[in-house]
Amino acid sequence: MGIDLRWSTEARRTEVAPADRSLCRTLRACATRTFERLAHNHFDRSVPGEETFTDLNLQDLGRLHGDRVAICKFTRQQEARNGADWEWWFYSGNLGFGMRVQAKRAMRGGGYKLEHTVSGTGRSQSRLLVQDALAAGCIPAYALYNHRNRSRSTS
Repeated sequence: MGIDLRWSTEARRTEVAPADRSLCRTLRACATRTFERLAHNHFDRSVPGEETFTDLNLQDLGRLHGDRVAICKFTRQQEARNGADWEWWFYSGNLGFGMRVQAKRAMRGGGYKLEHTVSGTGRSQSRLLVQDALAAGCIPAYALYNHRNRSRSTS
């Protein structure tokens, strides 16, 4: 069955053959956990940074699907040069494709700051992402960490 990654329940892993684990199911579970944590933490005004969510999600993907997903998380210095938080390669046998990914966390009221200028260089992060990803033979992509955009009920 895989693993339940939702933050509100204890993660339990059922041993299954690697080929039987669903990458799609794991990605959905990561998205659900991230969505719920962001929504909950925005109400308490104690929102972790996007790096926290990236670390948790990449750890789960590497642990559960390391046999078919290779992940390279970039340092802040590397990100300033290439515009990406990480690169991952999805493969089966000798076939695969790579993606350079920039994560963005939704702001409290919703929306994203996609037009980020890299400190010290004055360059657009999104342009760096596209240019560097294509030069490396990867697909440029964003991972958007979002949440419910509504107020907590007081009743």
